[in-house]
Amino acid sequence: MQHGLDATLRGLGTPRVLALGYADGQTASRPRWSGGIVAAGVALFLYWIAFFSYTLGMLAVVNQYDLGEARSQFLFIGVIAFSHHDGIGVGWTSTWAWLIVPIILVGIVFLLSSRAWRAFGRKARRLATTP
Repeated sequence: MQHGLDATLRGLGTPRVLALGYADGQTASRPRWSGGIVAAGVALFLYWIAFFSYTLGMLAVVNQYDLGEARSQFLFIGVIAFSHHDGIGVGWTSTWAWLIVPIILVGIVFLLSSRAWRAFGRKARRLATTP
C-alpha cells in the first residue's frame, strides 16, 4: 500500500510545480479590475469631498472674521475665498494641477487595489518555465 502512495506523490511533482499549477487555476491570483474601478471612484469622491470641505472651511473663516479675502493652496491648487458687503464666493486658480492631481491619485489607487501587476506576472512566469 505504501508503494502506491509514494508513486502518487512522485507523480504530482515538486512542491513548487504543484503550487504553480494551483495558482494558475485560481481567480485570486488574477487582477481584480472591477475592485480597482470601485476603489478609484471612491478615492476620487473622497478627494473632492476633502477639496470642497477645505474650500468651504476657508469661506467660513473669511466670513466669520471679516477678513475680506484669503488665498491658500490645496495640493497645488490655488484656493480663493472672499466675503465682501456685496457677496461671498470661492474660486480656484491652477494651471494643470486641478486635472493632474486627481488623475495621479486615481491611477495609484486603481493600480494598488486591482493588483494590476498580476496581469504581467503570469506571462513572465510562463515565459520563464517554457523551454
